Amino acid sequence: MPGVPFHHWAAAIAGQTSIAHKGEVAGAKVMAASIVDLLTDPALLARARETFREEVAGSAYRSLLPPDQKPPADLNAGEMAKYRDLMRPHYLTPEIRFR
Repeated sequence: MPGVPFHHWAAAIAGQTSIAHKGEVAGAKVMAASIVDLLTDPALLARARETFREEVAGSAYRSLLPPDQKPPADLNAGEMAKYRDLMRPHYLTPEIRFR
């Protein structure tokens, strides 16, 4: 939402409205269809790779972690374990079908 600061309740609640949900579903369908196109059209995939190479030309990825440090993947393991069983009933379990 324009003009609403990040991490503000108004910004968080905006995505919970019915119109926002419809937009999110439409966006997800576009992204999924684009992936299908890329996986089924080798020429399109080649063009996408070339575009990516052009856009990132001259830039290099540098990790914020020092080379000898591993990411702290277990940092919140205890907290995650504490709530995992409580969250299980909210997991999406039905079969996903695209129309």
